[in-house]
Amino acid sequence: MDHIYICTGHSLKIPDIVDSRGIYIFDDKGNRYMDLESGTWSVSLGHNNKKINDVIQKQINTLMHAGFCYSSKILEESAKAVLDVVDFKDGKCVFLCSGSEAIEISRQISRHLTGRSKSMTLHDSYLGAYASVTDRTKDWYVFNWEHCRECEKNHDCDPCCEALQKYT
Repeated sequence: MDHIYICTGHSLKIPDIVDSRGIYIFDDKGNRYMDLESGTWSVSLGHNNKKINDVIQKQINTLMHAGFCYSSKILEESAKAVLDVVDFKDGKCVFLCSGSEAIEISRQISRHLTGRSKSMTLHDSYLGAYASVTDRTKDWYVFNWEHCRECEKNHDCDPCCEALQKYT
């Protein structure tokens, strides 16, 4: 890894991943590891998922993306499927490129709907790459949940908790 700059603040734990299946990744020595970080790059459906890979292969041979200025039937079908899952059939979807964009638009929508300017997050959460979420010195309530470990109600959190009340 001489040409990779590790700048995320995380140390490299497994340097030579060569294969993956489902929730597992495999290194060049044949060791198997459960991937507990998979959500980082949108692989929550599992690595090397044949059904997903087949759909991707079919679509990549048809149209890579539809951009913002043109559309495709598959976008409408996808939106309907998402809206069916959340039981919001008369709703609309917006398809974005990253979780960072999703957090950004969600904050903008919630600000618009509630009229409130501040958002709440956990002290150790990763919310994306935009300055509006990386700079938590303004427009944020940052909740440090570590004291919750010692709380006798930590398995059934009480919304009237004194620690939470200062954010309402």
